Amino acid sequence: MNNNKQYHIVSRNNYFLGKLMTARDFFAEQEYFNSRRRLISKFMFGAGIIAGMSIFLVDDKSFSLEPGLAIDYYGREIIVDQTCVRKLNLIKGFEDIKNKSEIYICIKYKEFLDESTFSVTSAGNAENDKQFNRIKESFELFLTDKAPQKFDLKLDGLLFQKVKIYNNNKIKIWAEMPKYANLGKNTKIKIFFEKTDPVENIAFNLKISGVLFENCASVSFDDSKNPEEKFFSQECYMLCNANNAAISELVIAKSDFNLRIGTKNIELEDDIRSTINIREENIKNIIISDYFALNFDKLIEDNDEKFIYLAKAKVVSDGVNYIIEKFEPNPAKQFLLNNEILRLMEELNESIIDCELANSNSKSNKIINQENKSDKLSNKNIEKLIEKDNVITGVETINLGFKPKPGKVYYSYEFVHGLGKGNIAVITATVNDENPEFEEKNLLVFGDRSIFDVDEANLSVPDVQIASIVDPNKGTMRIGVRLEERTNVQSIKIRWWAIKPIESETARDNLVIDENLKIIVSPDSITIKPLEQIRFSAKIIGTEDQRVSWSLGKNNPGKIDSNGLYTAPATEGIFEIIAQAVNFEDLHASAYIVVTTEFLQNNK
Repeated sequence: MNNNKQYHIVSRNNYFLGKLMTARDFFAEQEYFNSRRRLISKFMFGAGIIAGMSIFLVDDKSFSLEPGLAIDYYGREIIVDQTCVRKLNLIKGFEDIKNKSEIYICIKYKEFLDESTFSVTSAGNAENDKQFNRIKESFELFLTDKAPQKFDLKLDGLLFQKVKIYNNNKIKIWAEMPKYANLGKNTKIKIFFEKTDPVENIAFNLKISGVLFENCASVSFDDSKNPEEKFFSQECYMLCNANNAAISELVIAKSDFNLRIGTKNIELEDDIRSTINIREENIKNIIISDYFALNFDKLIEDNDEKFIYLAKAKVVSDGVNYIIEKFEPNPAKQFLLNNEILRLMEELNESIIDCELANSNSKSNKIINQENKSDKLSNKNIEKLIEKDNVITGVETINLGFKPKPGKVYYSYEFVHGLGKGNIAVITATVNDENPEFEEKNLLVFGDRSIFDVDEANLSVPDVQIASIVDPNKGTMRIGVRLEERTNVQSIKIRWWAIKPIESETARDNLVIDENLKIIVSPDSITIKPLEQIRFSAKIIGTEDQRVSWSLGKNNPGKIDSNGLYTAPATEGIFEIIAQAVNFEDLHASAYIVVTTEFLQNNK
């Protein structure tokens, strides 16, 4: 079985009256039309999932793959015609990679012979003349520890080049450097960090410079605030100030790169250089020209190692047993959008533009109308209008560490804001805690602190710039601060408000989408050492309202903050923490922590 990989079939059957048709002719007929269809599918649509193929965990050892359709990198259709539930250890490749912490579930096209029969021209040797009546087009699931590389799976290599900065098998730092830049426009650079195994505290900072570029781009990372963070990426921009088309370089000099692993400082062996082509022509047109200049044979070959990645799983195994600890569907985002989806996206873009224009044109009219109506609004009406906004607030403590440096960026953990999925507005302020000894006031500082006289206002909180990132798909947010001055404080408190408009009381009731509400706490059990910190997260199934309050179980001497950060006590024992839904009195769930020093000894 060759699984139909051929493309260069340039002849087809010629029929005439009296032609003797043999198996060769019928095979040629199938191969011709298969190759033409698949060639067109590959180059017109690309490879990826077209519809369905949802994948999710059934339990901590099994997953379910739903029916769906995909096209592989040879243009062949992969059809899953019915739901299939599989145990991970029964999938091809499990024994080879079962000790890997992260594995990938992939799918590929597979043909096999079906419906056994015998040839009517049999010479009497039944075993040798056994034939099959059908070729069944199916699929095969398999496991790999090879992470998807979008430079191999997609055409990103036309626009970017992947540049290795540092790699020691456990830690990878690399960059997506642009191949092209336009005169007078910003150029985007993306820096990535990934660690595959738990290591000591990691921190790095780097600066990217370039001839014919106006500014330098800086990136910094420190996992001391979130040691479990295994992946980090940050975008930065540089303005091209060239007057004419030219060839230049983006450079990370040895002196501009600092990496610390634990207490060990690591330097680059040489400068990192990446060539960039500065052009007047629109980059989109350049990419199109580059694509059509690619070698055709290279595009249709070398596809044996390109697969459709269905899921990424984190597996914990002792060599005999295993559990799936984390599960991420579609890690490579290999989706093919059909014309209907593209049409809807275009309509959505047009709708957004129309709304912005309408808002802009009617802004002055709205202001006048609101002024005319303001006298008619009673206090009662105003209160009702305010109630239609879903508002929640909290305080996030960001650790600055010992001897914080001006200009350095510090981040909070990612936390659930409690207003569910969707877009929200965020307001932030630094908290100046009250301190009677130094006559300091309990104040909130919004915006630029330097506008006020620090001594007169009795402010001790350092001057910082604040930014926040909201993930509308997860209902989470993260806060970052840039320190603007020297300070001796080792942490700073940020008061935040999240605001999500709700159109009516009916919409508020519709937050409940499933009567079978339940809370899932992650992790639900864990073993840690005394005084160690671990962050818990809670997801409420059946409602968009994800707000929970955290509390300690009976006889738990540890501490837990409003965002689920638990600090173990100095004493050993088994302790309970409780997640309680804010809007549902009877909805709560528990997790258990085993605090022991044996955990340390066993891992030495």
